[in-house]
Amino acid sequence: MEKQILLLNDAKAGHQNQSRALIKELELIAGPHKPIIKRMQLLFKSRFREKFFAFFTLLIYPFIRKRVPLLNKFLAEDIIDQIYSVNPHIIIAAGSGTVPLALLLSKINRSKIIALMNPAFPFSIFGFDLVIVPKHDKTIKGRNVLDTILALSPFDNKLVQEEAEALENNLRDPEKVKIGILIGGNSKKYLFNKENMNIDNIINSIDNGY
Repeated sequence: MEKQILLLNDAKAGHQNQSRALIKELELIAGPHKPIIKRMQLLFKSRFREKFFAFFTLLIYPFIRKRVPLLNKFLAEDIIDQIYSVNPHIIIAAGSGTVPLALLLSKINRSKIIALMNPAFPFSIFGFDLVIVPKHDKTIKGRNVLDTILALSPFDNKLVQEEAEALENNLRDPEKVKIGILIGGNSKKYLFNKENMNIDNIINSIDNGY
């Protein structure tokens, strides 16, 4: 029987890249017996319902057996159809926002669960089969926690070459470029713009110790 892995993703590119890297390693470990990969991107009906779903999970988790009640109040309908069409052996939660649903589904299907990045409190106290977290994050303690020097990345020489060629096609005069610096991107606390990227402003920031 082929192993089935359910990959739960949010819409964040960084989390998606880490999950791609982990899947790549799991496929290498599996060798010729590659697992079936099911990918699911969570779609909530609203930001408020996404936040409340975490609280809802804490309330119902002890009582869950076969199905999760009221999912249609939180998730888009097509996601609910996908949830009950899979029976995964392993669930990968890529990003803390995917952890509540991953915990519920792991209990229903008796699945192993792997969390990428630190699960937010109070979910950090739940038992995970494996938590993979880079050292620059606030690492939780536990025997199933794997610290990595950097965040997982799927990049290899082939992918780097493809990305370089795609970037070169967007440069006005690629033959004139000697050194390139990639900076970015936006975050919750910082927004990149042309003013910030002015070289004089960057130098002044360095001189001022920022």
